[in-house]
Amino acid sequence: MTWKIAATLALAAALPAAAGEGLPFAPGEQVDLTVTYLGIKMGSMRISVGKAEGTVWPLFLQTRTEGLASIADLRQHIATTWDTETRLPRSSQLDALEMKYWHSDTTRFDRVDGKATVTVRRKSGVSEDVVDMPPDTVDFLSLVFVLRTRPLAVGDKHAFQVLAGKKVTPVLAEVVAREQVDTGAGRLPAFKVRVPTGFTGQFSEKEPTFIWLSDDARRIPVRIATSFAIGHAVASMKAYQPG
Repeated sequence: MTWKIAATLALAAALPAAAGEGLPFAPGEQVDLTVTYLGIKMGSMRISVGKAEGTVWPLFLQTRTEGLASIADLRQHIATTWDTETRLPRSSQLDALEMKYWHSDTTRFDRVDGKATVTVRRKSGVSEDVVDMPPDTVDFLSLVFVLRTRPLAVGDKHAFQVLAGKKVTPVLAEVVAREQVDTGAGRLPAFKVRVPTGFTGQFSEKEPTFIWLSDDARRIPVRIATSFAIGHAVASMKAYQPG
């Protein structure tokens, strides 16, 4: 047990101690995006930071079908409790409604024992699994927010260990270009980051995800191209509210 406590203290000492110090986002931030497929509006997405509880900030990602796709009621809500001291998630919950099918997946991260407890709730019942994980394991939403804290330049690579479902996958995010992106706030320069997740389950994909982060101090996710519930589509920022 002694070595586990020592490892935890060493990890905390190596990372910022003050809650939110030096972060490009803050509680109250909200990014609204329009999801399109082949140029047709199919849904909406919102990425936001909730009210702080000490050093822990809730991060949210919500998606839902709209427009022509609203005939198929698809909704997803991801909530991650994110520790600003370690910059790692403490827990994560995914709630999804796909037509009449509902499910909820909850993950609790135990940094001391190096375990993640994954609880899956379906109409058919509840299952629970304990997964071994490296000490720096994150979920996908945390990966996006941690990327926002990193210095970015074309050619840079950032390594992550990402838990998706019941599997930890090594992810190497690479800054592949700097582009001008049209948004609801005008045209903004942004870094295009390739995230070849290779996930299975909820975030499975045949192509890598691309995330465009604004080339300014805010590092706003102004565009995301990935596999949503409606298929491979693009989410583009239409409005931004700072924290």
